Amino acid sequence: MNVSRPDLTPHWDGADTRYLGALVVVLLVMTAIALGLRAVGRSEKGRALAKDFGARTLGWWGLVLIFIPAVLAGGGVVLAMFAVTAWLAWLEFSGLAEEAVLKRWDLVWAGPLVAAHFLAVGEVFPGAVVLWDAAALVVIFAMRRGARWRALGFGCCVVALSFAPALALRFGTRWLFFAIVVVQAGDVLQYGFGKAIGRRPLAPWLSPKKTWEGLLGGVAATALLGAAMAPVIQRGRVAGLTWGLGLALAGTAGGLAMSAVKRKRGVKDFGRLLPGHGGLMDRFDSLGGAVIFAYAVLAWS
Repeated sequence: MNVSRPDLTPHWDGADTRYLGALVVVLLVMTAIALGLRAVGRSEKGRALAKDFGARTLGWWGLVLIFIPAVLAGGGVVLAMFAVTAWLAWLEFSGLAEEAVLKRWDLVWAGPLVAAHFLAVGEVFPGAVVLWDAAALVVIFAMRRGARWRALGFGCCVVALSFAPALALRFGTRWLFFAIVVVQAGDVLQYGFGKAIGRRPLAPWLSPKKTWEGLLGGVAATALLGAAMAPVIQRGRVAGLTWGLGLALAGTAGGLAMSAVKRKRGVKDFGRLLPGHGGLMDRFDSLGGAVIFAYAVLAWS
C-alpha cells in the first residue's frame, strides 16, 4: 500500500472556528440543563441525575476545549496530542494490575516506545508500525513483571488510539472530527435513552447500566446525527447516516470490549483523570473501536 508522506503542518480556517463554536454552543445548552436539573432536583434520584449530568458536562468542557482544537488543527498537533493521551492511558491501564504498574524507572522505556509508535504512525506506513510494535513487545516482555498485562495495555491504549491521528493524517482532519463528535454524542444519547426508557440489560455481565433500549435509541439518533453532519466529510446524507450507524456500532463494541477488561480486574473505572468520566480509557474506549473501523473501511474502499 503506497501512501505519500503526510503533511504534519497544523492548519486552521474559518470552518474550524465554526465547528468549534457550534460545540461550545451545545455545551452552553448542556450547562444550562445541568443547572436546571440541580435547581429542580428534589428526590434522591433527581439529585443523583443532576450530579451525574453536571459532572459529565464539566468533563465535556475539558474535552472540547483541549482535544477538539488539536483535532481540527491536525498535523503534528493531533499526533502529539494522541501520543500523550495514549501514554497516560497506558499508565492508568497498567495501574489496574499491581504486578504491571509502570513505576518511575519504567518511564525510561515506556515513553520512547509510545513516541516511536506514533512517529511511525506519522508516516502512515504500516510496515514501520509493525516493526516498531514488534520491538515494543520484545522490550515489554523483557521486563517480565506483568508483561502480558502491559502488552494488553499497549495494544488497547497505544495501538488502538493511534488510529485516530492516522485517520486524520491520511484522510483529513474532518474525518477524525466527524468520528469523535458522532461517537461521543452517541455515548451521551445511549446514556440518555437508557435512563429514560431502558428496561432490558444489554450485557449485564460486562456493563450493567447498558440496555437494549438505550442502544437502539442511541444508535438510531446517532445515525441521524451522522446524516446531519454529512457535509463535514463531504458526503451525501445517506452516506452520513450509514457512517453514523457504523461508527455508533463500532464504538459500542469498543466500549463493551474495554468493559470486559474492567470486569476482569473488578473495577468500575480505569482511573480518575477526567471529572465525571473516570479515566482516559473510560472516555476513549468507544473512540478506539470507531477509529479502527473508520480507518479500515476508508483504506479498503
